[in-house]
Amino acid sequence: ALLDRGDEVIIVDEMNDYYDVRVKENNLKLLRDKAAEIAPGKDILTIYKGDINNQTLMHTIFEHHHPIPWVCHLAARAGVRPSIQDPLLYVQANVR
Repeated sequence: ALLDRGDEVIIVDEMNDYYDVRVKENNLKLLRDKAAEIAPGKDILTIYKGDINNQTLMHTIFEHHHPIPWVCHLAARAGVRPSIQDPLLYVQANVR
């Protein structure tokens, strides 16, 4: 919906392998294609591969794309069993 409106969309995804990375890559390709179709020649979609807990990366993104009027956090880690094995990783991604 955001791309359909012509909004600039910035995605940060670490591309972890909990779900098939090929599916994620395909989804990103679909978004790139949609952005190119909606706004040819304009950069309305930017994709960063990285961890949202990387403060240097996030600072760089916010500085480069200033101002960013809205943030929608969808970066929670999935999986109950892995969260029991490594709870701090899940706290960092899902809570902090």
